[in-house]
Amino acid sequence: LQKSTRANLLSYYFDGKQSRLDAVESAEREIALYLATDHSMTEDRGVKRLIHAFNEIEKKSARSREEFVRGVQTNNLPATHIAFEKLSIQSDRAEASLKDLAAHSLNKLDTVLSDTVHGQLSLLRLGLYGVGAAILIILITFFYLHRNVGGRLAGLVDGLENADPANGDLHVAQHIAGSADEIGALARAFNAMTDRLHASYCKMKSEIAERQRAEERLAGVIISAMDGIITVNARREIVLVNPAAERMFGYRADDLQGKALDILIPERFHAVHAGHVENFGRTGVTNRAMGRLGRIVACRADGSEFPIEASISQMGGSEERLYTVILRDITLRVAVEAEAKALTTALQRRVEERDHAIQELEAFSYSVSHDLRAPLRAIDGFSRLALEEHGDQSDPELQRYLRMCSENAKRMGQLIDDLLGLSKVGRQVLKSRVVDAVKQVHECLAQLESEREGRQIEITVGDLPSYEADPGLVQQVWMNLIGNALKYTTKVATAQIEIGSLLAQNDTVVYYVRDNGAGFDMRYADKLFQMFQRLHRAAEFPGTGVGLATVARIVRRHGGRVWAEGTPGAGATFYFTLREGEIYVPLQAS
Repeated sequence: LQKSTRANLLSYYFDGKQSRLDAVESAEREIALYLATDHSMTEDRGVKRLIHAFNEIEKKSARSREEFVRGVQTNNLPATHIAFEKLSIQSDRAEASLKDLAAHSLNKLDTVLSDTVHGQLSLLRLGLYGVGAAILIILITFFYLHRNVGGRLAGLVDGLENADPANGDLHVAQHIAGSADEIGALARAFNAMTDRLHASYCKMKSEIAERQRAEERLAGVIISAMDGIITVNARREIVLVNPAAERMFGYRADDLQGKALDILIPERFHAVHAGHVENFGRTGVTNRAMGRLGRIVACRADGSEFPIEASISQMGGSEERLYTVILRDITLRVAVEAEAKALTTALQRRVEERDHAIQELEAFSYSVSHDLRAPLRAIDGFSRLALEEHGDQSDPELQRYLRMCSENAKRMGQLIDDLLGLSKVGRQVLKSRVVDAVKQVHECLAQLESEREGRQIEITVGDLPSYEADPGLVQQVWMNLIGNALKYTTKVATAQIEIGSLLAQNDTVVYYVRDNGAGFDMRYADKLFQMFQRLHRAAEFPGTGVGLATVARIVRRHGGRVWAEGTPGAGATFYFTLREGEIYVPLQAS
């Protein structure tokens, strides 16, 4: 049969560009051509009927294969499965038809053998061989199609049936032998489709996981937030309440969800608040602070009202619009503001009282400077005149009294001058400029030269940074401190006075005046800078008790502070700083 030019088995091997249907039709033509040489077979009606039935089955198989291909291409799993079931049924029918054809041929052979002579045996054998060869060709073609094509299509169907789209199992690549034909192309398209679906599923799964993580983070923020957070829908129904809002209003979240927002608002504000929310929804603004026109009042579960601070934001489309309100209970703040307002009012009243007292002090100072000086000058003048004219003739006791009158009048005048100076310090406007500290200290020492005459005094002026301050007022500070150092060292054989500066831990320059004079008891250090407070008797060290009070006032006006350290009989050190407008320049040696 293989040597026959009309029936070449190699013609039934189909490459990638020949369809299986064409191969079957070609085999049918070869069989028909071959059987035409045996009239005894082709004229048999049974053979014709069986061959015709086989051809009809193959045509139906071709249509089922086309339906199967379309089902796979359109990803229609039910249609694909139905087409494959049809192919299986038609394959079974074709196999049965071939068996019937073989059986009919054998029966025909028996009939011929019984009716013919032995001389025709070889011819019958040839016919038998021809029919057997034709049947063999048909069987080879069918089983090739059934095992190769059907098996390959079954692999695709199994892949579709094994896929689990719900769990993302879409990667079911099928490796089809002979992939250069249409079924191979279909398998490749099927694999590409599953790859795309799998990649899309993985991307979607990753996005869902990321969204879930973001939602978990947002939920954590909402739950742990100290402020109350409430979300309502377009119908102003509460859909979310965080724990802080539960504590703020005294409700459980389950009791509030689905309820109207009005449950948290005093009844007298229901209509106004609804209008505000509706207007806000129409503006298109994403967020806005609430209560710009007045304080917002909320209502607790027990009916009590309390002030809140709120901001509102909106999200979503027109059908699913949501409003989120962030609330803060400002009851404590309102109370503090009320207290601060009361304190401010009291402070303003005290300031007014202070201003009134200052005005009275200025009036008193004016009276002292003008009304008391004239009597004091008269007392001093008449006392000195009496001593000059009648000193030799008068009683010594009288002379002592006259001298005491003159000295006390002078002391009273000095006290008046000190008081006037102190009052001016409080009223004087600061006129700051950069001052050379070393130069200013030497100017003060020159003015106090008379206090140093006839005494053994060692004065050391160290490095003093320049500063920005009112030069006239700071000079009074130096004059008072250096003058005190000279005064309280009069009983020391060799007075030692040191004027210098040091840098504190907070980078603040501290100026000081140190002496080895009388010193003082640290238990009374807080009284040094108070008005008319003196730690030594006037007979030992004269003074009015106003100088250090003046120093303290000047230093405080410059934003600094002043303090002192001392030991009785071992001297004292007075420190002060000038923080306001203070500048630091390279230290200058004396």
